[in-house]
Amino acid sequence: MLAFALFVTAHPVLTGEQFAISERTLLRMEKQFGPEARIRLLAWQELVRGTNGDDRAKLEAVNRFFNNLHFVDDALHWQLADYSATPIELITRYFTLIKLGIAEERLTLTYVKTLRLNKAHMVLTYNSKPGTEPLVLDNLIGSILPSSQRTDLLPVYSVSSAGLWLAKQRNSDKWVSSGDRL
Repeated sequence: MLAFALFVTAHPVLTGEQFAISERTLLRMEKQFGPEARIRLLAWQELVRGTNGDDRAKLEAVNRFFNNLHFVDDALHWQLADYSATPIELITRYFTLIKLGIAEERLTLTYVKTLRLNKAHMVLTYNSKPGTEPLVLDNLIGSILPSSQRTDLLPVYSVSSAGLWLAKQRNSDKWVSSGDRL
């Protein structure tokens, strides 16, 4: 998670430059994961380049795109009980929304426990403005719902470029550190 914060705040690709996946990367991913990987990456590139509208339309488009990717449990996919994804694997939705013009301060990654599956999980939350109830983007369900409707999730901590918060109880977090210390 610390690497995520460093990546988000320091990586030049989060500027206004055109988003493009290099042919070298496409070939490497195709070789490692098959031709479907190339197709998915090109579709992702098109999503970033071609999605317009207000924040809600962008959230819906990105959520729909990533939820079409089949969820595979860590134990099956990585042969590990709990795999910690690399920063790139972890922040694809976050990165995509930032590239689409969603203000970075509206997005937070939240580490939760899924009560139904009894597993650790990450979700992306979106706040339209400070103090409002966040919307939850999650690959386990297709709908974007307010956090109060996600009683199947138990928040543990949240992280963004602004800082790190420990969840004391639902909708009441304890600030731990600013983003400049992460």
